[in-house]
Amino acid sequence: MDGKVDLDAVEDYLNSDLAPANTMDLSELDGFLTGVALSPEPISPEEWLMTIFDDYPPDFEDEDHADAVLGGILGRFNEIM
Repeated sequence: MDGKVDLDAVEDYLNSDLAPANTMDLSELDGFLTGVALSPEPISPEEWLMTIFDDYPPDFEDEDHADAVLGGILGRFNEIM
């Protein structure tokens, strides 16, 4: 693998019925993560993660699904950083 984060699980989730109604799409997510990364003060994921899901708790199929989606989001954030 080339070290890039696989965003397929993230995109599938963001576009699914499991995601809260006003969840960001992949393009919005990328812009949002870039803005967080460029903040003059570090912002912890605990502060910004729920914003992706319009401040509603996300629903996942199971723990592996949650790990894939949230891990992909955090992985993409780390790539941007």
